[in-house]
Amino acid sequence: MNSANRRVITKALAIAIGALGILAVSVWTAAAQTAAPGTKSPAQGLWIRNLYFVSEFQGAALKRTSQSAPRVTLGSANPNRHGPPPVGTLVSPRSLAFDHSGNLWVSYLESPDNINVGSVIELTPYDLKRVASHHRVAPQVILANQGQPYFPFFRPESIVFDTQGDLWVSDLEGRRIMKFTPDQIAQSGAPTPAVTIASSTFWVPAIHFDKSGDLWALESADIPELYEFTPDQLQNTGSRSAAQTLELTDLRYVGDFGFDPSGNLWVPGLGSNGHGMIEMFRASDLNAAGSFVPAPAIKLTSSEFGTNWLYVPCMDGLDFDAAGDLWVASGSSGYECPFSTFGVLEFTPSQLASGGNLRPSKVIEQKVNLSNVQFPGVISFGPTVH
Repeated sequence: MNSANRRVITKALAIAIGALGILAVSVWTAAAQTAAPGTKSPAQGLWIRNLYFVSEFQGAALKRTSQSAPRVTLGSANPNRHGPPPVGTLVSPRSLAFDHSGNLWVSYLESPDNINVGSVIELTPYDLKRVASHHRVAPQVILANQGQPYFPFFRPESIVFDTQGDLWVSDLEGRRIMKFTPDQIAQSGAPTPAVTIASSTFWVPAIHFDKSGDLWALESADIPELYEFTPDQLQNTGSRSAAQTLELTDLRYVGDFGFDPSGNLWVPGLGSNGHGMIEMFRASDLNAAGSFVPAPAIKLTSSEFGTNWLYVPCMDGLDFDAAGDLWVASGSSGYECPFSTFGVLEFTPSQLASGGNLRPSKVIEQKVNLSNVQFPGVISFGPTVH
């Protein structure tokens, strides 16, 4: 068999297995949407962005209250210290997101020290399955500068998909948010963004869409702010004022935020008591125009929230599972948090309703030395790898 025929057969096999992965993702999506209250979908995997890796935990690993082993670990270094690294190009991941076909997209930097050179890569379900079987894989798509300094990215940070399949990227150092259409991200390259929202005041570490399709952007400043942009405002390139701006006067050092299934907004940060705190703002209170200070409906604190010696909370990611449990990454700010409790904490809906000072129902703790949960940051529930 010549090499050309071998490539054709290999590609056909990858497409066939990838299709099975997409089918599995569809089943996962339906199960997650129809799961009964208080019941976790067995097909949910918790994906965690660590300092050097992206790891997935599933099944029994999400039921333990201590150290757990991941099903998949992606990174340029080998967490087990033997064999080839799973993904050779992934060095210092910053964010992750799944598209509608179940492909995993990761934004990353060339190294933790070289913070201004970054790319975004795509890994298919077939790629992830091979990584789980200890094979080295190459990304299907690499969106990178391609020799053009700071184009399309200066420092890609948060990534998210909208309902049309467009990829949105917050460029931290570039002080902009960019949109790439499905056609633009179908192959490797340095595409010109279809839409760019830029501002000299932007410093946006996190972006998310709410249930209405509005894009929310976190401005990390002395007083953190959340900007809301409506779908109409996202149609064209330019600088514009947000439809509304939430001033988070009770919190500092905010690195991420998220929405629960009811559309309520949850924001972690440093509370006025000098300890880590998560505030919840009801969806019905997020409908004012202009700039305003919202009143939190719930304040959640915990002795398990990691802090450094300056009492800065090290919480940089949160997400909800199908049962409505809140999972929070604690100890995420790298070497700024040397004394943190590294791990991912889980809080049940009943705990969230009461608020106050709580102990998590579960903690996925770090392992010793080269940890799979070392400095956990962005977290997301997504398809499992079988």
